[in-house]
Amino acid sequence: MEDLQLRAQGEQLRQYQQQEMRTVFENDLSAIRRAYPDEQAKSVDELGTQFIAMCAAGVSPLAAYEALRAEKNRSFRQPPSMGDVRPVGGKGFYTRDEVARMSRSEIERNFERIRRSMDRW
Repeated sequence: MEDLQLRAQGEQLRQYQQQEMRTVFENDLSAIRRAYPDEQAKSVDELGTQFIAMCAAGVSPLAAYEALRAEKNRSFRQPPSMGDVRPVGGKGFYTRDEVARMSRSEIERNFERIRRSMDRW
Protein backbone atom coordinates (compact mmCIF):
# COMPACT_ATOMS: atom_id res chain seq x y z
CA MET A 1 0.00 0.00 0.00
CA GLU A 2 2.80 2.42 0.90
CA ASP A 3 4.51 1.62 -2.37
CA LEU A 4 1.38 2.64 -4.26
CA GLN A 5 1.20 5.91 -2.31
CA LEU A 6 4.86 6.66 -3.01
CA ARG A 7 4.33 6.09 -6.73
CA ALA A 8 1.27 8.35 -6.72
CA GLN A 9 3.19 11.07 -4.88
CA GLY A 10 6.10 10.68 -7.27
CA GLU A 11 3.76 11.04 -10.24
CA GLN A 12 2.16 14.14 -8.71
CA LEU A 13 5.59 15.64 -8.13
CA ARG A 14 6.62 14.90 -11.73
CA GLN A 15 3.43 16.51 -13.06
CA TYR A 16 3.98 19.56 -10.85
CA GLN A 17 7.58 19.90 -12.08
CA GLN A 18 6.49 19.64 -15.70
CA GLN A 19 3.80 22.28 -15.19
CA GLU A 20 6.30 24.56 -13.46
CA MET A 21 8.77 24.08 -16.31
CA ARG A 22 6.08 24.91 -18.90
CA THR A 23 5.18 28.06 -16.99
CA VAL A 24 8.82 29.17 -16.80
CA PHE A 25 9.32 28.50 -20.52
CA GLU A 26 6.14 30.41 -21.41
CA ASN A 27 7.32 33.38 -19.33
CA ASP A 28 10.75 33.22 -20.96
CA LEU A 29 9.24 33.20 -24.44
CA SER A 30 6.93 36.10 -23.53
CA ALA A 31 9.90 38.17 -22.34
CA ILE A 32 11.77 37.41 -25.57
CA ARG A 33 8.76 38.36 -27.70
CA ARG A 34 8.40 41.66 -25.84
CA ALA A 35 12.02 42.50 -26.63
CA TYR A 36 11.98 40.95 -30.13
CA PRO A 37 8.47 41.09 -31.62
CA ASP A 38 9.75 39.48 -34.82
CA GLU A 39 10.45 36.18 -33.02
CA GLN A 40 8.18 33.49 -34.49
CA ALA A 41 8.93 30.56 -32.15
CA LYS A 42 5.79 29.00 -30.73
CA SER A 43 7.66 27.32 -27.89
CA VAL A 44 11.03 27.46 -26.20
CA ASP A 45 11.86 24.12 -27.83
CA GLU A 46 11.96 25.90 -31.18
CA LEU A 47 14.74 28.15 -29.86
CA GLY A 48 16.98 25.10 -29.67
CA THR A 49 18.87 23.02 -27.17
CA GLN A 50 21.64 25.61 -26.83
CA PHE A 51 19.10 28.13 -25.55
CA ILE A 52 17.77 25.67 -22.98
CA ALA A 53 21.28 24.64 -21.92
CA MET A 54 22.35 28.26 -21.47
CA CYS A 55 19.29 28.99 -19.33
CA ALA A 56 19.91 25.85 -17.28
CA ALA A 57 23.46 27.09 -16.70
CA GLY A 58 22.11 30.30 -15.18
CA VAL A 59 22.16 32.65 -18.16
CA SER A 60 19.08 34.83 -18.30
CA PRO A 61 16.68 33.86 -21.10
CA LEU A 62 16.97 37.22 -22.83
CA ALA A 63 20.78 37.18 -22.70
CA ALA A 64 20.84 33.60 -24.01
CA TYR A 65 18.47 34.51 -26.83
CA GLU A 66 20.49 37.60 -27.76
CA ALA A 67 23.75 35.63 -27.77
CA LEU A 68 22.31 32.92 -30.00
CA ARG A 69 20.67 35.48 -32.27
CA ALA A 70 23.95 37.36 -32.63
CA GLU A 71 25.78 34.13 -33.41
CA LYS A 72 23.18 33.21 -36.02
CA ASN A 73 23.35 36.65 -37.64
CA ARG A 74 27.13 36.80 -37.58
CA SER A 75 28.51 36.89 -41.06
CA PHE A 76 31.50 34.75 -41.81
CA ARG A 77 32.36 36.73 -44.91
CA GLN A 78 35.89 37.80 -45.56
CA PRO A 79 36.40 41.34 -44.29
CA PRO A 80 36.45 44.02 -46.96
CA SER A 81 39.77 44.68 -48.60
CA MET A 82 41.77 47.57 -47.20
CA GLY A 83 42.79 48.39 -50.73
CA ASP A 84 46.19 48.42 -52.32
CA VAL A 85 48.93 48.11 -49.71
CA ARG A 86 51.61 49.28 -52.08
CA PRO A 87 52.89 52.78 -51.48
CA VAL A 88 52.78 55.34 -54.25
CA GLY A 89 55.43 54.54 -56.82
CA GLY A 90 54.51 50.89 -57.27
CA LYS A 91 56.76 49.47 -54.54
CA GLY A 92 55.51 47.34 -51.70
CA PHE A 93 53.26 44.32 -51.49
CA TYR A 94 50.27 42.74 -53.21
CA THR A 95 47.06 41.67 -51.54
CA ARG A 96 45.65 38.18 -52.02
CA ASP A 97 42.85 39.67 -54.16
CA GLU A 98 45.31 41.51 -56.38
CA VAL A 99 47.30 38.34 -57.03
CA ALA A 100 44.11 36.40 -57.76
CA ARG A 101 43.24 38.91 -60.51
CA MET A 102 46.71 38.73 -62.13
CA SER A 103 47.42 36.88 -65.32
CA ARG A 104 50.06 34.16 -65.41
CA SER A 105 52.57 36.51 -67.04
CA GLU A 106 51.96 39.20 -64.37
CA ILE A 107 52.52 36.62 -61.64
CA GLU A 108 55.76 35.47 -63.27
CA ARG A 109 56.93 39.07 -63.69
CA ASN A 110 56.16 39.96 -60.05
CA PHE A 111 56.86 36.60 -58.44
CA GLU A 112 59.42 37.77 -55.88
CA ARG A 113 57.23 40.61 -54.62
CA ILE A 114 54.22 38.24 -54.50
CA ARG A 115 56.23 35.74 -52.45
CA ARG A 116 57.16 38.48 -49.95
CA SER A 117 53.55 39.64 -49.90
CA MET A 118 52.31 36.18 -48.96
CA ASP A 119 53.96 36.53 -45.53
CA ARG A 120 51.47 39.34 -44.78
CA TRP A 121 48.26 37.50 -45.76
